[in-house]
Amino acid sequence: MVLDYEVRQEWIKNRRLLRKQSKEASDRRKILKLFFTLILLVVSLYGFSREPWYINNYDKDIIVSGNHVLETSLVRQLVCPFIEKPLYQVNPKFIEDKLMSVSVVNHAFVRRYIIPRPKLEIFIWEEFPWAQLSQKSDQTPNLIISQTGRIISLKNFPKIEKPELLIIANNNLNLNATQINKWQSILNFISTQTKSQINYLDISNPFDIRVQTASLNIKLGSIDNTFQRRLLRLPSVLAGIKEYADKLVYLDLSLDSNIPVKISQKLPKTKLEEE
Repeated sequence: MVLDYEVRQEWIKNRRLLRKQSKEASDRRKILKLFFTLILLVVSLYGFSREPWYINNYDKDIIVSGNHVLETSLVRQLVCPFIEKPLYQVNPKFIEDKLMSVSVVNHAFVRRYIIPRPKLEIFIWEEFPWAQLSQKSDQTPNLIISQTGRIISLKNFPKIEKPELLIIANNNLNLNATQINKWQSILNFISTQTKSQINYLDISNPFDIRVQTASLNIKLGSIDNTFQRRLLRLPSVLAGIKEYADKLVYLDLSLDSNIPVKISQKLPKTKLEEE
């Protein structure tokens, strides 16, 4: 179909007008977006510069929770060097690593807040004590072994709970959580079979490990591939010498061929009191 010249010219004119209107509408939207972006940027910069990003009151705005042994004042003292700059520049990871370098701290979590006021919230998980550590049985312990194997000084943390179990070993003892769980299982087994509380575990000599209960000294020998079999003989040995149980003071489980025992000629003090 062929259009008349005037109709065609009118159609072209309308198309040009529509394109012009569309372009003007697009330009207006761009200007409005730019305008609102500039307003948002100005407001943000103003608020950023006017907002008090610094923590001024350390006692009020550094909130510490979860600590029972570690003093709150010491936590704030460790944190203060990190927050002498605007709070948005503070890296919580650095603070957490600093807190976890303290022997009594197992984990630490740090959170930053700006509303309603700048503040830090610090939550601490402390180490749980497993045993006291000493080099000799008659020496006053000054170290604590936690359940994760970390060595904690009683001098730095005098308020820490002191467990009844004593470990005799060198101060450079290196145990992990898995090894501690295994030792605890062994001690629980011995305590159940002897019906007596464990006083100490001597692992200062890895070839001559000993366990001392309230009245019985048990020699375990070394931890080798025969250790479990030797330890599991304890119930049958105690059952075989049941009539001498009150006088039994020494039991050697370190040998495969025989099991030496030592019987005291005197009755235990508790038995003498009963008689």
